[in-house]
Amino acid sequence: MAGPRSGKRPILIVDDDATLARTPSRLVARYHPTLIAHTASEARAALEDSAEIDGAILDIKLPDGSGFDIARLVQTTAPGVPVLMLTGVCEPRFANQAHELGVAFACKGAPDESSTIATFVMHVRLSRKKGGAALPRLPSAVLSELSRRQKEVLLLAMRGLQRSAIAKMQGVSEKTVKTQIAAILAKTGERNLAALCLRLLQDTSS
Repeated sequence: MAGPRSGKRPILIVDDDATLARTPSRLVARYHPTLIAHTASEARAALEDSAEIDGAILDIKLPDGSGFDIARLVQTTAPGVPVLMLTGVCEPRFANQAHELGVAFACKGAPDESSTIATFVMHVRLSRKKGGAALPRLPSAVLSELSRRQKEVLLLAMRGLQRSAIAKMQGVSEKTVKTQIAAILAKTGERNLAALCLRLLQDTSS
């Protein structure tokens, strides 16, 4: 089990396949400390040693248990910490379980896997801020064309909120939020919010 490289709280990554674990661990490690475990027992031990993690990326099928059990343990030992279930078994029942548990779900090997992980890391960073009230320092070239409302929508989307939740918080329709997101992407030149998050992570980490 590999430990974090700095004094910051790590993102716990649990995957029994060391080869498949390299993609998320290498990407996350570019922006945030990581703590790697390959079994459910290693993950439990890591959480018992120190429950202070900033987030968790979990495989579902582990040799000695389920990633969902680890997700529940994370929710108990580190309430409010973002969790992403990242699995090669992309079955609807697993996606439904993740939704019921209130955690994110993504498929390994998908074309947008890197940008999905980048979105999650940005979500983790914003969750660490008290109240998550402000965007991180970002290049002015990225945000100079955005209106105040568009910046607010971008912030909420980067915190992992769905369009319906953003619409409710903004007091507008989902169609309006969809229009705002389309305008954000048009102004920044990105194809989706995940790609924009990846770009912002790269810009703020350089």
